[in-house]
Amino acid sequence: MRCQIFPNPRKILPLLSASSVLGEGDAQLLLLQLRLHNRVASAAQELQERRMEFHQGRLIDHVHLRVQDLAVSKRFYVAVLGALGHQPTRETDAFFAFDELFVDKADDYQSRVHLAFQAADRDAVQRFYHVGLANGGMDNGGPGERPYHPGYYAAFLLDPDGNNIEAVHHGPTTRTSADVLVRPIEE
Repeated sequence: MRCQIFPNPRKILPLLSASSVLGEGDAQLLLLQLRLHNRVASAAQELQERRMEFHQGRLIDHVHLRVQDLAVSKRFYVAVLGALGHQPTRETDAFFAFDELFVDKADDYQSRVHLAFQAADRDAVQRFYHVGLANGGMDNGGPGERPYHPGYYAAFLLDPDGNNIEAVHHGPTTRTSADVLVRPIEE
């Protein structure tokens, strides 16, 4: 809900002062009331816009999945993250990684987590879902609007190890940066 902001009081003051209906004192009082209303409306609008901001990339350093079958998981993640426009950033016979996501074979226990990946648009969410089903994922909620906030469009899959994997598009947004670059300080 947007707050109503009235016209600039400086533009209407000459009209009010020249009017025979309002005296100079009444016009000044009305001017002060309009200025106060505009400040309150602007502050309310700013507060509403801040509520919809999401600061991402500041909390999670990495996610480590321990999987039963590395080759099966790699095929799945290469497919679903490829549908979102990502490629592996590192891979060996013992592990693979996509940026902050690190996956290796479990020697003792497997992970069970919920991971939500950012999608550029609704089409990417759909691609993620269909490619995931074709590469060993199980349906855990098809593409569609979710009630979490307006514009939240997501799809959910269970990966080959039972992790709940999601692709989400939050609607039209802007980013202040494409990514975060971290460099060691050289002494």
